[in-house]
Amino acid sequence: MTAVVLDTSAILAFLLEELGGRDVALMLEGRALVSAVNMQELLVKLIVKGMSPHHARLTVRSLNLECHAHSIDAAEAAAELFQHTKGKGLSLGDRSCLALASKMTMPAVTADQVWSEIADAIGVEVVLIR
Repeated sequence: MTAVVLDTSAILAFLLEELGGRDVALMLEGRALVSAVNMQELLVKLIVKGMSPHHARLTVRSLNLECHAHSIDAAEAAAELFQHTKGKGLSLGDRSCLALASKMTMPAVTADQVWSEIADAIGVEVVLIR
């Protein structure tokens, strides 16, 4: 199974049993990476949906995601993507995910269709789950 970098939208699709979530379930059986920025974004979204912070942490930790720190190098790499993502609606978390995928030379998995428009320009394989 191919190792992947998961975007918050992909993980939420799995957790909330949305379209594409079954594909993410298969990816979680292998090596699945996430940036610390996306981890924070995921936890916040679960809390906003009504989970207690404690339950959100337990839920996310149960996924056994390989969480990568958002170092100064990661911050610089994500910032460099801005010129390609400007006007596309990508968030800080989106750029963090894409930068990690680029660094690790792994596909970035997302539910955000717009990522396919910038994949070639930034040299990252994007896998859309829906």
